[in-house]
Amino acid sequence: MAARKTVRTWLEPKRGDEPRAPGSIVAKDTTPHVGSMLVVGDSLVVTHREGLASSPGGITVRRLDDHRVIRTARGSAGPIVALGGRWLTEGPLFRGRSASTHVLDPATLECVAQHPVCGPFAVRDDHRFVASTPALDVKLVPGGGVEPGAFVVDPALVRSSWVKLPMPGGLVEIDVHAKKTELVVPMNGFDEFRYAAISPDGETLYAATSFGRTVAVRLADRTILWERPPAKNVVEWSGHALALDRTGAFLALGGLSGHGPDLLVLDAHTGKVEAHARICDMVNRAGITTTKSSDVRTLAFHPEGWLAAATNAGVIVELSASGEVSAFRAATRSIEAIAFYDEGRAMIVGGAEPNLRSWPVDIAPEARFRMITVDDPEAKKRTRIVTKVP
Repeated sequence: MAARKTVRTWLEPKRGDEPRAPGSIVAKDTTPHVGSMLVVGDSLVVTHREGLASSPGGITVRRLDDHRVIRTARGSAGPIVALGGRWLTEGPLFRGRSASTHVLDPATLECVAQHPVCGPFAVRDDHRFVASTPALDVKLVPGGGVEPGAFVVDPALVRSSWVKLPMPGGLVEIDVHAKKTELVVPMNGFDEFRYAAISPDGETLYAATSFGRTVAVRLADRTILWERPPAKNVVEWSGHALALDRTGAFLALGGLSGHGPDLLVLDAHTGKVEAHARICDMVNRAGITTTKSSDVRTLAFHPEGWLAAATNAGVIVELSASGEVSAFRAATRSIEAIAFYDEGRAMIVGGAEPNLRSWPVDIAPEARFRMITVDDPEAKKRTRIVTKVP
């Protein structure tokens, strides 16, 4: 007899009795389409594109206390991380695709180096980071099939950089001191890695693709510790977000799912599902916004361990380890980035709305949900579960 699998799941929302503590617009009429945010000391670093394939993007540094702009520059956008005394982000798109890395001087936002790789970025230490090779072009083969061709990247950038692109492409570790590039995990076909994180000890890489293929790789010898297979198509699963908690114990995945949960919380050491939820179905049932939530756009773990999940309709769902779940409307459009600041007492959100909004971190929601534990997801499908939230 097969072993029974215990999974936590959240069901049936109920409107909260108390209103959410009010938030505020802290940067009005900013450039929309915020792609990434990074808190560095007393500053907030924001990258954005204008929503066009031809957009060179931009980066803005703001003070966290009054959100005043300190400096800004154009030409760099996309995900951003700190590497030693530099910042890593992406350069302008090439043929509409991400295909370059900008190494920035934080004091001036000047690009001091460029490489023919792109996000996701995950930093191992002060001189080693993981990045993705550019997308592969389509190559026609006899019989009408297709297979990966050459990298979609500026040839001039390839010639000028010491970074060498290994075939068939995937995630690479780049050592800026040794000027060395090594393939960590190859991609399968055209299923590119979109999200990555490294464990707090710098020894394990976690990465996921658009189709939900998720891997844990030991960086010392490139051994795959565990792997979850990809979905068959984007209707079955389309991944949009990945987050690792600060202890390295839990890995969260979010996206769009037509048949199952749109949020998974995995045991980072084994890859087993610890909890799952249909976030969008939950917030739509609660009627938090008139716009329907269809997918989870971004995830962020609070320093204390609970998880914030944001949707395309501007809703944030807060999920605690104990099972308490609450949700509130945090923006008028899709939220693409969340950053905690003020020692975790507040969060700032950005995305498609042309504003940055700050929200205090508290427990007063607009809707609450109940968590239950069930045995075997297949058995759950055959059982009608009715819940009420006390």
